[in-house]
Order: sequence, then C-alpha cells, then structure tokens
Amino acid sequence: MTAAAVRLVVMPGLDGTGLLLKDFAEAMGKRCPVEVLRYPPEMTGYDALAPWVLARLPEGPHVLLAESFSGPLAVEVAKARPGGLKGVIFLASFIRAPMPVPGVAADVLKTMPLNAPVMQALLRPFTTGIGVGAAVTEAFRAALEEVPPATIAGRLRQVLDTDLRDDLAALHVPHACISARNDRLVPPGRANELCRGACHVARLEGPHFLAQVHPEEVAQAVVACLEAMQAW
Repeated sequence: MTAAAVRLVVMPGLDGTGLLLKDFAEAMGKRCPVEVLRYPPEMTGYDALAPWVLARLPEGPHVLLAESFSGPLAVEVAKARPGGLKGVIFLASFIRAPMPVPGVAADVLKTMPLNAPVMQALLRPFTTGIGVGAAVTEAFRAALEEVPPATIAGRLRQVLDTDLRDDLAALHVPHACISARNDRLVPPGRANELCRGACHVARLEGPHFLAQVHPEEVAQAVVACLEAMQAW
C-alpha cells in the first residue's frame, strides 16, 4: 500500500476544528490525498462522534490518522469495520486517560476557557513547547475561539473516562504509532500502550503539538507508517 494509493482521513485533537493541522495537511498533500475532519462544535462524546465520522469516510481505501483526543475515537470507528479502512495511525495520542486528572478539572474550563491568555500561558509548555513561533500559538488561540468552552470541557471529561486497551488489541486492521519524545501531556507509559502490536513506531523530537511544530517530519513518518501497513 503506497501513500498515493490511499486517502488519509485526519481526525483532529481536542478542539476538533482541524485548523491546527493546516501546515501538516499541506505537507502530507504532496504525498497522498488528505481530508481533515472538522467535528461539530456541539459534539463532545466518542459515542456521538463515532457515527458522525463513519458517515463521512470515503468508500475507497483509506487510513485514519488520529491526533491526541481522537485516538480512542479512531478505535471506536474501526470497531464498526467500515469498508475501505486499511489501518489507523495514532499521532501523539493515547488509548486511556493520559494523566490522572480529577474530573472537576474539566469544569474549570467553563469559567476559564483555554483561549484565555492565562490559560494559554499555562498550557504552552504542555502543547507547543517553549520558544515555538507565534504563528502556531496564534493558530491554537484562534481554533479554540471557534469551540464553546462547554464542548472542550465535555471532551476533556470524555478523555478522563476512557480506557480502550482491550479494543485496541482486537483491531482487525494494522495500526501504527507516532509519538513525541518531549510530550508533556501524554507520558511515555501511555504512548507505549499504543505501540504494543503496532506495525510501525516512530518517535520524533518535539512537543505534544508535533504536527503543528514539525509538519514535514510528521508527514515523512506517516509515509513510513503506510509502507509498514502494506506488509502487515
């Protein structure tokens, strides 16, 4: 399975807008057809998002690229065995709650949303990393302005209640994993859970926002994942 032979369906992170993946989509578009999904801003749970994604998958051969929040969602989608699905690539993602954060933390976002300046400053070391260009941080802020704080809070609460390790092990298609060595949101132990049974594993230097900070390197890693899936 060469990269050009499949369509890459990109499932975005917590904001769900896909706006943060623009540079990566452009880099990947030189290698294969790419479609970046944009989740409805009112949808929070995986149980609602899974059928929404299934209804929008192409009929031909395709591979899911699930970033961060979308990792468990991609597993739920794959469980439905959609026609044409050839594999799942997890990007800076997880299969169960990445950090032991109390559920009440999600409710804080309703009063102090992520796009608030103080929250942006607090999140920067965990998302884009320190010293990243202003364009990436501005794109992050702009994306969050398009999503209601209650939706972000609901999606975070969904993450905290998730554990799909058994479902991952039962996938009928190959999966691959691209992780960030300097990820401060998804600890190595959680990232390694996705690597078990993977047909290809790539560990790249960078923060949690790997595709945003290093779009070309991630595109190259995705091609390697697709090539490994061909031999599965």
